[in-house]
Amino acid sequence: MVNKMKKVLSSFLVILLLLSTNGWSCTRLFWNTKGAMVVGRSFDWDSHYNETILILPRGMQHVGGVKVNEAKWRSKFGSIVVQENHEQQTGITDGINEKGLAAHLLSFEDAQYEERDKTRQGVSVLQWLQYYLDNFASVKEVIKHIHDVQIETTHFAAFSTLPLHVAIEDSEGDSAIIEFIEGKLKIYHDRAYRVMTNEPSYAQQLDNLAYYEASGCQKPLLPLDDKSTSRFVRAACYMSALPLASTSQQAVAMISSIIENVSVPYGMSETEATWWRTFIDYSSHRYYFKSTRVPTFFWLDYAKIDFSRSSSFRQIEAHAPHLMGDLS
Repeated sequence: MVNKMKKVLSSFLVILLLLSTNGWSCTRLFWNTKGAMVVGRSFDWDSHYNETILILPRGMQHVGGVKVNEAKWRSKFGSIVVQENHEQQTGITDGINEKGLAAHLLSFEDAQYEERDKTRQGVSVLQWLQYYLDNFASVKEVIKHIHDVQIETTHFAAFSTLPLHVAIEDSEGDSAIIEFIEGKLKIYHDRAYRVMTNEPSYAQQLDNLAYYEASGCQKPLLPLDDKSTSRFVRAACYMSALPLASTSQQAVAMISSIIENVSVPYGMSETEATWWRTFIDYSSHRYYFKSTRVPTFFWLDYAKIDFSRSSSFRQIEAHAPHLMGDLS
């Protein structure tokens, strides 16, 4: 009885610790059950950074963006990416390539990157996603080659360093979460890893979720604030309760309803708001972009785009109010 009480108390203290976490409130969901194959993510930050959507053909030259032993490569695959722009700096925070590998960069205040080994080729966190999308067709390929380069943090805008982590998924339903914890690379690889928010570590997020799943994800017990642990729990529980979708468009709408539930409305936080959301419908090969600054949304069909032609390169102002529908 005493041991049981100690376990309960220990779990309660862990929950209190997790609920005290703060940070920027990005969320990623991957619905790969019940016949669905849909991804949704939100970008919640202190500001938007004049995002542009880039359509990048195959064969483009890219560099890692670090000062010493910079990685250089030519893209094997075409991609559609969201680029953040600040003065002379750019960075990729979301995207998908023509093979269906998708990647999402989210805030992670607990990130502690590896000590820089200058004998290894380096890639800046701002080009982390682009490196994966240019070179690999699946989650398994990324993980197989994950030590080929070393990820290096950098400054961006007012931030002296960028604590981040990455979620990736592919058209086969595979999924992985990639984090740097206490200077070491940590990979969580399983199609069951369908939700990612922010800090604390993914292992701690899963432990916290288990507490709520043990109670059956009962709605009265779910945390309703916008802390990363709370959004993780709500997103996972809500997604597990989704009914079968009759069409892929309906599946996108269902995931959108959850992403909106874990988003941050304008004016409700002193530090952040949800600036944009993206959705991927693997069934129809559509990459959706929804700005929260305009009441419209648009999409690109990556199966229609000819990524073999250099003339396929395009740049789209993501928040333009007149953009809507299919821009492929």
